[in-house]
Amino acid sequence: MADNITIEGLDECLRFFDQAPKEMVKVCRGALKAGSKAATTHIKSKTPLRFRRLTNYKLAKASGKLYSLVGYYNKHQQTGHQPKGQEPVDDWFKAYWKNYGTLTKRDPSHEFKTKIRGRNQAVSKRRRNNVGQPANNFFEQATKGYEAKFVDAFNDYLEKHVEDCYGK
Repeated sequence: MADNITIEGLDECLRFFDQAPKEMVKVCRGALKAGSKAATTHIKSKTPLRFRRLTNYKLAKASGKLYSLVGYYNKHQQTGHQPKGQEPVDDWFKAYWKNYGTLTKRDPSHEFKTKIRGRNQAVSKRRRNNVGQPANNFFEQATKGYEAKFVDAFNDYLEKHVEDCYGK
């Protein structure tokens, strides 16, 4: 006759394996959020004051994978005075123009889809002090090094919350 064998803790072990994926997803989402916040803070600190509100992050899930988007997003429109009959220009476009410049003062290292046409060059030379807006190149400066901030914050969050994965 066979002896009855009981294994203590089997129910707890099975419960642990059932709950582990849910808990890991929560911790991963939290780590992505912490990393995204750190990267956004870094980018905001290097962005001109007027355009800081365009910096943000988004957490998303596609094809069962979690990911984070960090950068400049067009959320606000210009709120100042606009000439009658004209639509307000989004601040994102103004940030783009400040970054890459306009008219003859465009950034020469950036490849634009359309070049300044001959007629526009002549018109731009007659404009206010032969200017356009000079290129500031703050996009590249602001995004330099944000990856390290993201990874550091991500790892710190994981180290602090690794026990949460085990449902304790």
